[in-house]
This record gives sequence, structure tokens and C-alpha cells, in this order.
Amino acid sequence: MMRFAVLSLALLLAMPGLTQAQDPGSDPTLPEITPREIEIRGEYRVVFPSLERPTLQELQPRTRVQALPLEGLPAASPIGFRIDALPPLNLDPPEANYEDRSPLAPLLNGMNGSLEVAGGRFTERRAAADVQLPISARTDLRLHGDYEGMNGAQPFDQRDVRTAFETGSGTLDLSYRGTSWRLVSNVDGAYRQYDLYGLQDAPERTVARIGTEHTLRVYDGLPLTWTVGYEGHDLETRAFSFSTQRFHSNLEATVGLSAIDLRIEGAAELAGHLGNAAFSGDSRSGTLHGIVRLVDRPDLQVEGGASIISMTTNLARPGTPSGHTYGAPYALVEWRPDTRWMLYAEQRPSLALHTPIDLAETNPYLSGIPDLGGTAHTLDATAGVQWSAGTAQIDAHAGVTHSPTRRFFAQDNTSLFTLQYLEATTWMLGADATLQALTPWFGTVSLQYTGGSVAEGDGLPLVARTTGEATMGYQFSERQARLQLHLRGQSARDLSSAGTATAPGFVAVGVSGDVQITPNIEITAYVQDIGSNDATEWPGYPQPVARVGGGLRLLW
Repeated sequence: MMRFAVLSLALLLAMPGLTQAQDPGSDPTLPEITPREIEIRGEYRVVFPSLERPTLQELQPRTRVQALPLEGLPAASPIGFRIDALPPLNLDPPEANYEDRSPLAPLLNGMNGSLEVAGGRFTERRAAADVQLPISARTDLRLHGDYEGMNGAQPFDQRDVRTAFETGSGTLDLSYRGTSWRLVSNVDGAYRQYDLYGLQDAPERTVARIGTEHTLRVYDGLPLTWTVGYEGHDLETRAFSFSTQRFHSNLEATVGLSAIDLRIEGAAELAGHLGNAAFSGDSRSGTLHGIVRLVDRPDLQVEGGASIISMTTNLARPGTPSGHTYGAPYALVEWRPDTRWMLYAEQRPSLALHTPIDLAETNPYLSGIPDLGGTAHTLDATAGVQWSAGTAQIDAHAGVTHSPTRRFFAQDNTSLFTLQYLEATTWMLGADATLQALTPWFGTVSLQYTGGSVAEGDGLPLVARTTGEATMGYQFSERQARLQLHLRGQSARDLSSAGTATAPGFVAVGVSGDVQITPNIEITAYVQDIGSNDATEWPGYPQPVARVGGGLRLLW
């Protein structure tokens, strides 16, 4: 220890002398010792480790499983699981609990609807109501009604008559949903009262209808849609009056075979005049379609089949019954090369009986008792192309129709119209467009050109060759307002199949709009039938022009 202390003291005394003995001008840079060349001798082999995929069992966590005693365990059995044995999935909302609440609470909960009233020039009045009531989670009730009336304008300077009319309709719908079926029942009625102001004394005419219809839809097992209905009609005028009844039933069912799906569609109608006796059944009709789905792919649908249509009617002339039965093919092809384009073609025969209320809504100025006939299309082929992108859609199509019996109107020498059922062949070209993607603009356009002739003449009585209709609107998002422009028109028409006289065409313009004052109140306004000439659809019965009015709409 004494030696270590003496040696340390000697080193400390010698450090200053060593420092002063260094040459301050010497270069402290170390010599470069980096080699200029590197030579590697020998061999170097790269070997990758072997990779093997572990088994699923090796990936499981290494947990110790306690051994269970075999005594007392139930005997193992194979699992038999079938999807079709499961009960149907119920997607309906749960039943609402209305205990300890007012009996009206279920009706008021979720109720929505609208009420609109309006009035205008020529003492025009309008009203419309629509109410939907959810009675329960499975039952819905809907009420709808419309009314429109007008004291009318004076269409002729020489006679003091007016274009007065009143019309109304109402519907009550009740629907009930089950787990795999749905039942819809409705009761509806309609009436129309108007003056035949084309005649010298302008007699009054009234047409009324009441009916009921019930539709059952079954989704599981054997999918089907079955509809039964009844209608009663009354027509009263100063010269005559009569009543008719109509029963109809429609059935559509799909039967799944081993390799194909067979769809069967059938319809039957029975209509007749009512006199002092019971229902006579003057007209009968039936249709039957057997349709097989040949190709069912997301991009291609092909169906084929056959149809039979039959009709027996005396055309309101007792003692002259006539029956006809026709057979025709059925075909449907839809091809979608991509999500925007679809090409389609369809040939579908059809048959329909015409009721007095339908005829009065189409042409209110018929002469005498309307014939209870029908329109049969044995050839009704249409082909076209459809383009759609979002809310915009354009459809261009062409078609040809052959009808052994088809309804037409022809004007007689009394300023009224007769109802005719003639054999006819027609063809048409048409285009429809719906544009709602150009916000805030929206609109629809429809154009059609129709040609053809009847078997006993050259032209089509009172059928316009060119018809068009368009609606263009603008939505004001800031003020919750909407403005729409309406256009409709048609070309000249032949008054009869001979084509010796024509009725002029017309173009009618209308403007309508609405403004939302509150979330539940809207104000409406309209101007209809603005144009250089009156919108006379039926010659001899001009309609009022420049119908101006407005109203109020309530929403809840």
C-alpha cells in the first residue's frame, strides 16, 4: 500500500514535464491504413431455413384439457340438419303493447295522411283526402277519396248551356299480413254526373258504381295470387236507364317442377244487364296462360308458353249471342348486357270486358245503352331498349297489335258517339323519358305515333296518330317550393273508319306550383288548358280554357 502511494505521487509530479516536452509543430494526423483492394478467398453458401405450414391443431393454444369420465354421458347421435325444416323467418315488427292506453291510441300512433282543398274559375272545386291507419303491427287501414266539380263555362254563344259536372270516388283498403301470406280487401265506389251540352236541351246523365275486391297472396309452398271481386253499375238519363253487374276472378300460381318453373295465370269474368229478373249473365270471358321459365340468369330472362282467350257476349242485343275462342303464343325475353342497358321483347295476349263506368270515364257522351263487349288482343308484341342511370331512365319501343274485336268510338248525326267493336291491326312507335337526376330539375316526356286500320275501313276512328305529354319542374330547395310546366297534345283524328271527316288536334299548356309554409301546410296554385285553341277531346264538346285556381294542402 505504501509502495502504491509513492508511485502515484511520482507520476503526478512528472506530468507537467512530459507535456512541455512535446513538439507543438508536429502533425497529429494518423496515417491512412484503409486497404486499396479486398480479396475474398474460399466459398460462401447461402442456405434458407425450411418453411412448413403448421396444422390447425398446432395453431390451437396449448391448454390442458381435463379428461371427462365416460360414465353418465349421453349417447352421441349424428346431426340431421335441414334448412327447409326450420320455421319461416318472421320479419314483421313485434306486436305493439297497447295496455293501459286509450282505445284510440293504436289508431293515432303512426297515422299519416293528407287533405287538399282547392277552388278556381268557373266555380271549380276540388278535394282529396288520403289517410293511413296502422291498426296493429300486421293490419293497416287506408282511406282515400277524391271530389271534383264545376258549374262550368258557356261553350256556345247561341245556347245557354254550361260544361257543368261533378265526379267523386272513394276507396277503403284493409290489409292483413301473416308470416307467409297477405290478404287485402277493399270497398270502393264512384259516381259521375254531367250534362250532355252538345245536345240542344243538354240533358243530365248520371253513372254510378260500387264494388268490392279481395286479394290473397301466398309466398311459401305454392306461391299464388288469387283475386275475387264484384261490381255493380247504374246509368240514368232522361231517355233510358239500366243496371249491370260484373263478377271477376283472377288466379296466378307458380308450380316448381324438377327442372323448370311453370306459372299458370287464369282469369274469368261474368257481366250482364239487370232487368226485372235476376242476374242474366249476358257476357262471359276467360283467359288462361301457361308460362314456362326457360332461362333464369341475372343477365337473361326467357319465358315461353301459350294462351287461350274466350268471350261470349250478346252485345246488349238479346237473342244474338256470339262466342269466340282464340289461341296465341306467349313469349318474354329480357337481356341486360350491363347494369344500365336492357333489351326486351314480349308477346302477351289479353282480353278485357268494358263496363259502363269505364266507358263513361273514357267517353261520357255515348248514345244509347252501351254494349257489354270486350277487347281481345291475340297479337300484342312489343320490343324495345331501356337505359337507366340512377333516377334517369329512357325507354324506346315499337309494337304491333292485332285485335279480332276492339273498342272504338264514332260520332253520329246527333252529336253523340256510338260504341263499335271492330277487327283492327295497329302498330306504334314510342319513347318515354324520366329525368330526375339533374337536381333541382326533374321531368317526364312521353311521345307515341300510332298507325293502322280496321277490317271494314281505312283509318282508326277517333284515334290520334301522334300524342305527347310532358312535365318539367324546378325544385326551390331554400324556400321549399316547386314549379311545374305541363304540356299535352294530339294530332287530328278521323271521325269514322271511312276517314271522310276529321276532328282537329289540340295543344294544352298548364302551370302548377306549391309552396311549403310549415312542415304540415302547403299552398297550391294552378293554371290549366292555356293554348291557342281549346282542348276538345271529343268533337262537339269543347272544354273550358284558362282554368285558374288555388288551394291548401295539409300533411301529417
